[in-house]
Formats: sequence, C-alpha cells, structure tokens
Amino acid sequence: MSERVSFITGSRAYGENYVTEDSDIDIVILAERETIADLFRLAFKDHGNNKLQFGKINLVTFNADDPDDVRRYDRWKEANDYLIFNKPKSKEEAIAKFRELDAESAYKRGRPE
Repeated sequence: MSERVSFITGSRAYGENYVTEDSDIDIVILAERETIADLFRLAFKDHGNNKLQFGKINLVTFNADDPDDVRRYDRWKEANDYLIFNKPKSKEEAIAKFRELDAESAYKRGRPE
C-alpha cells in the first residue's frame, strides 16, 4: 500500500443495510505514538473510559511508529475496502469478513504503551 490515510469505517462506510441515525462514526487513523497518546488524554477528560471517543466519533488508532501496527492498519483497510464494494447485509456479516481477513484482531483498544 503506497498511501496510508485516515478513513471512515464501520456502518457509516459500508453498512447502508443496517446503519441508523444513532450509529457512531468510526474513523481509522495512523499516527505517531505521541499523537495517539495526546488523543487518549483528551478523550479521557470527557469520558473516563478506555475508548477513544469524542461524542459520536470513535477513533480506531494505529501507531505509525510500529511496523506491526502498520501491518494491522493495512489489514483493516483491506477489509474496509472490500466491504465498501461488497455491502454486508448485517453487522454480523461485516464482522465475519473482518475475521476472515484477520483484521478484527488488528484493532487494539487501549492507551498506547
């Protein structure tokens, strides 16, 4: 993959068959560790949980300084792109595709170490 950019994922990107008005907006970002840590500090001010969330926006973060995390980002992007062009009928079908491409395990929730 030559260009790595942030992108919308989840039901807002490919879930037209099950997205609702209340659905969150999930955004994948590839950023330096320090930037991710700053985002977690800002999110925890308002939410106090282990989720990087700002209102209805959820950030799925991958560390650009970590080659393993960059590979995980690539797997997530591959699954996301597939689902955009092959719209799943349900959230469960989308999750199954992430599992098939080993992208589900790519997402690590929690503060950067």
